Amino acid sequence: MKSVLILLISLVFSAGAHANEKLTYSLKVMGADFGTATVYTGSQKILAGMKANEKWASIYNVDNKIASVTNSRGAPRKTEYTYSVNGKAGHREITFGNQKIRVKKSKGNRVYKSGKSVHDPITWLIRVRAKLSEGAVGELTFDVFSGARFYTVLCYPLPVQTINTALGEKLAQPYLVKVTRKGGGFKREMTMWFNLDSKTASFEPLRAVGKFKLGHAEANLVSIEVSN
Repeated sequence: MKSVLILLISLVFSAGAHANEKLTYSLKVMGADFGTATVYTGSQKILAGMKANEKWASIYNVDNKIASVTNSRGAPRKTEYTYSVNGKAGHREITFGNQKIRVKKSKGNRVYKSGKSVHDPITWLIRVRAKLSEGAVGELTFDVFSGARFYTVLCYPLPVQTINTALGEKLAQPYLVKVTRKGGGFKREMTMWFNLDSKTASFEPLRAVGKFKLGHAEANLVSIEVSN
């Protein structure tokens, strides 16, 4: 049987009817162009990828892909991702159950206990968009499972701003996003802006800025493609 990732890639790049939305982002690290990221969303399916450009590939070569199948509430049912960072590659399949999360990877399998709703690294963003579409602007908290560790993602709303983007001037809802891990010792922060423009808004992320392992990094939305 084909893997979820291969299946979703084939759906996305077929006639296009399955890809309701394609978002493309330019990525920068320490002010320099790093590469691109692309997110496809369809009916209860998400496919995202990030790839370093040719210049950065000789320094920090990244080519990662993640695919998720969700339930009607946007929570993940099955997630699969492949990663390649400086020649180190891997693959994981994650199945989310009511009480357990099963992880299948190249070097053995593992079962994790989970007594509450858990998101994968991309489905929580879908929930933020859903909340904004409902007019529910407030603090949001998500439990996120990466395939190896559990994280807490806290989203704090900031005052609405008008920002300049590659797609023009947009009214945006910014969130301060804090990511922590149980036991301490890990903390990341970034700011994300979501589209509130009344003419074009599907509440997609417009920009993300934060400090990560490589230093200051940002992602900026450069194109949107929508199909029926």
